[in-house]
Amino acid sequence: MDGGGRFSGSLNGVTPGAAMPAWHADAFAPPSLAASARNVAVAAGRALTPTRPAPLPSHLRNRRPVAKGQKWLQLAHHFSKPGVGLAMALLLLGVVGGAGFVQSGKYAAFAAENGSIGDIVARSIGLGITAVIVTTDNGTSGSQLLPVTGINKNSSLLFLNAGSVRDRLMAQPLVQQASVRKLYPDRLVIDVIERKPFAIWQKDGKLSIVSADGTPISTMDNDRFAMLPFVVGEGANLQIQKYSQLLAAAGNLKSRIRSGILVSERRWDLKMTNGVDIRLPEKHPERALQELARLEQSSQVLEKDVISLDFRVPDRMIARLSEGAADARRAQLAKKTKHKVGTT
Repeated sequence: MDGGGRFSGSLNGVTPGAAMPAWHADAFAPPSLAASARNVAVAAGRALTPTRPAPLPSHLRNRRPVAKGQKWLQLAHHFSKPGVGLAMALLLLGVVGGAGFVQSGKYAAFAAENGSIGDIVARSIGLGITAVIVTTDNGTSGSQLLPVTGINKNSSLLFLNAGSVRDRLMAQPLVQQASVRKLYPDRLVIDVIERKPFAIWQKDGKLSIVSADGTPISTMDNDRFAMLPFVVGEGANLQIQKYSQLLAAAGNLKSRIRSGILVSERRWDLKMTNGVDIRLPEKHPERALQELARLEQSSQVLEKDVISLDFRVPDRMIARLSEGAADARRAQLAKKTKHKVGTT
C-alpha cells in the first residue's frame, strides 16, 4: 500500500502498466475484455499456445452411439457370420429333438436296454462294473442278494450310488448291516451281516423265522429250524428275550417245554411236550417255574393225569384234571363219602 492507503500493486498479481496474462484475462474478464487482452498479449510478442484435450483412443475415436433399435441388427449381423448360424441351428435342433426323444418315452426304453448316457460313457472309458464281490456271515449266497441291489450289466462304477445300494440291502429283513465299497476302476465290494434265526413265531396259523430282535426273516418252509424256541401269539416275537429268560429259569424242564403262548401280550402260558398247560403269573414267572421244577422232582406232578397247572394265585398251585381223571376222582370221593355214612 502507498502512503494514501492505496495498494501499491494489483490484487490480481499484475503490475500496473504491464500486459495482463492471457489465462487471467480468459478466466476473469468479460468476453470483450478477454479478446482485448489476447490482442494486447499478441501485440506484446507473447503469442498464446492454446491447450488441447488429449486425443481419444483409436477404438473409441470413431464410435457412434447405437440406437436401441440397432442393437438387434448388430446381434443378427454377428450370428450371420459363416458357421455361427449353422452351429446355432444344429444346437436348436438337438435341444428340440432331445426333448421330443425324452417325452416320447423312447429315451426310457433306450436307457432300460443300454443304461443312461452317463453309464454308457463311463463304461466306454473302463469305469463299468465287471465284478461284484458279496460276503455274508451266515452262508447266504451273493446270488440271493445281488438282484436286490439293482446292479446290472448296464451299470457303471462311476455313476453308481453306493448309498442307494446299501439302503436297498438294509430294507431286506435278512440283512442286519451292510456296507458298499467302490474299488476303481471296475469292482464293487458288498459286506453283509445277516440276522440270525433265533425262534419260530406263530401268528394266525402262519409260521415265521424271527431274529433275536423279533424281526421276521423268512417263512418256516422246512424242518431246518425245528429245534428253535417256539412262541405263539400277537407280539410274542417282540418278547423273545423274556421267553428266553423263562427257558433259562426252567432248568431241567427246558427240554420238556414245547412252546410259549403270550396271553394278552402280558403273561406266558407254557405248553409241555406231554400236553400239560402251565399257566404262569404276570409277575415273577421265574419263581413259578422254579416251584414247578421242585414239584416235579418231589412228586412227578407232570406225570399225573392233569390238564393244566395254574400258578397265577400267589403261593398256590391249582391242578385241573383230565376228564377221565376227574371222573375217577369223583367216584373215589363218592365212595369215601358212602363209606363214612355207612359207618356212622
